[in-house]
Amino acid sequence: MIFYNKSLIVSILSFLLFFAFSLSGVSAVSYSVDESWDNWMIQELVDNSNDITGLHFSMAGTGLYKGVILDIGRAISVTCDLGVMVDGFDDGDYGIFAFNIMSDNVSISGFDLRGYSFAIMSSEFDNIKITNNVFNNNSYGIHVDNANNLYISNNKVINCESVGIDVDSSKDVIISNNTLENSSQNSISVYSSDNVSLVNNSVRNNEETGIYLTSSSNSIIKDNDIKNNNNGIVVEDSNNVSISNNSIQDNLQTGIKVDSSTNVFISKNILKKNSDSGIELYYSNGVNINDNQVENSQKGIYIGSSDKISINNNRIKNTDEGITVDSSNSASVNNNFFDKNDLGINIDYSNNVKVNNNSIKNSKNSGIAITGNNNKILKNILDNNYIGINIYEGNKNNIKENTVYNSKTYGIMTNDDSNIITKNSLLNNKIGILTSGDRNKIEYNGIINSQKTGMIIKGNKNNINYNNIKGNQEYGIKSEGNNNTLLNNSINGKTGIYSYGKGNKIQNSNITAKNYGIKIKGKENILTKNIIKSNAIGIDINGDKNRLRNNKIKSKINGIIIKGKYNEIIKNTANNNKYHGIELRGKQNLLAKNTLNNNKCHGIKSNGNLNIIILNKLTKNKKAMVVIGNKNIIMKNKLSKNKLKGISIKGSKNIIK
Repeated sequence: MIFYNKSLIVSILSFLLFFAFSLSGVSAVSYSVDESWDNWMIQELVDNSNDITGLHFSMAGTGLYKGVILDIGRAISVTCDLGVMVDGFDDGDYGIFAFNIMSDNVSISGFDLRGYSFAIMSSEFDNIKITNNVFNNNSYGIHVDNANNLYISNNKVINCESVGIDVDSSKDVIISNNTLENSSQNSISVYSSDNVSLVNNSVRNNEETGIYLTSSSNSIIKDNDIKNNNNGIVVEDSNNVSISNNSIQDNLQTGIKVDSSTNVFISKNILKKNSDSGIELYYSNGVNINDNQVENSQKGIYIGSSDKISINNNRIKNTDEGITVDSSNSASVNNNFFDKNDLGINIDYSNNVKVNNNSIKNSKNSGIAITGNNNKILKNILDNNYIGINIYEGNKNNIKENTVYNSKTYGIMTNDDSNIITKNSLLNNKIGILTSGDRNKIEYNGIINSQKTGMIIKGNKNNINYNNIKGNQEYGIKSEGNNNTLLNNSINGKTGIYSYGKGNKIQNSNITAKNYGIKIKGKENILTKNIIKSNAIGIDINGDKNRLRNNKIKSKINGIIIKGKYNEIIKNTANNNKYHGIELRGKQNLLAKNTLNNNKCHGIKSNGNLNIIILNKLTKNKKAMVVIGNKNIIMKNKLSKNKLKGISIKGSKNIIK
């Protein structure tokens, strides 16, 4: 290096400049200045030294340079000794800038810069390097716009009144290995730029956002440590952005927020104790959120008004809502793990969402909650949630092949119409399935060891078919609606089916029950081709115009009990019951072509008027038939091998043929 004495500079400056302009082939030179140089002298040196390639600020005394406002209009490297401080404060006011880069190919390294509106700034110049500086108590640490090939690395930027590092309308930008703390606005802001890498920065204690990227493309935000800001990372109006391997913790609002952007990849980030949300997404398309760890936030991952979103392999714990998909379409939520959230997955007013292969446990509310249409919930495992799967509102949702166990209330619950619940396994839930809507299809489910009821139906025109229900402590199926169809169900438990309603159809079910096989309160119900084994009563009906056909009953007390009028009991088999095969209480009922064998008391016991009892076969009962009432018709019944009386009649105007 060449060192100058201040007393010589005036006399020889013209001489040096003369040779700089007049000679060709002059060697590159690095010049050094010290604390005795004022800003004008340094500026003259830079402006008029044609051979300058380096400018070095030496520490001859205290190392303090006051009032430096330097335009760098040449391609040079600006460096300093360790301990050099450039101070722009003037009676407490900021200086404009320390270094204003006005040339391509400039590097600045090693300075402690403070007291400036813009400590380092540049506009419309390329190939800039800013490294290993300390920026303290400036308004902006670094501001660069319209640059290509910008490299900002290993700087410490603290206590900025505005933004730490500010980049606008630039291309091929690397901001790496910087430490940024205590900015009053954003720590790093990037606007309208392309090919930006924000890597391995430490960003803490800023009043607004740690890293803010807007209107930019082809950007990487990777391996940053972001803590105690208002927001961790915010990306707006950008495309082709990768956000990965960042540690984002203890921010007041959101860890990662993406708004109005496309083709964003958010992966392998650790997000803990961000107060509002771990990850938030609004008005965006084509976003992939994979392999992140989210803990202790109000919302784990929130998707709002966005389409074609993929959320895979994330671990979410201790949030109010694990994943929320709100007012969005065509999202997929797959292979995520949830533990100890208030709500696991919330599909909120969203359609065509696929929720597959997730593991959800210990939710204080629902494991999966759905408000929306045409969603597919497939092959999830839900354990120890308050409600396993809950369709609050929505149609044509498909709940298929899920495993739901140990739910504190309902394994699967639907409050709306036209949903499909099929091939699910439900074990040890308080209640297996509850549907409160109409025209739902509930088929091929296995419901085992429910603490109360296997399935509750509170709606109309539902199809409940081919379910396997066993080990339930109250009812296998409890139906409280009208015109429901229950076909080919297999039920083993305390009471098989309890139905309260009108026009229900129960057919081809195989029921083994401790109490009632089927218990009906209502009218115009149809029971056909059911096989019932009961420790108490096979079929108990209280109502009118019900039809029982081709059922087979074996019970330890009564086979069939009918209370009502205009009922039809045809071609049923009730054998080996402890008391009566069929007990009829009411009027104008039809008992025809039933087979009643080996009942320990009566084959048929009828108490009522105007009943028709015809073409029944009664064999080996203790008593074949007793009829109490008036104007009954008893015709063409076949009685054989009954132990006592054939037919006992108590009443008047009965017809026996």
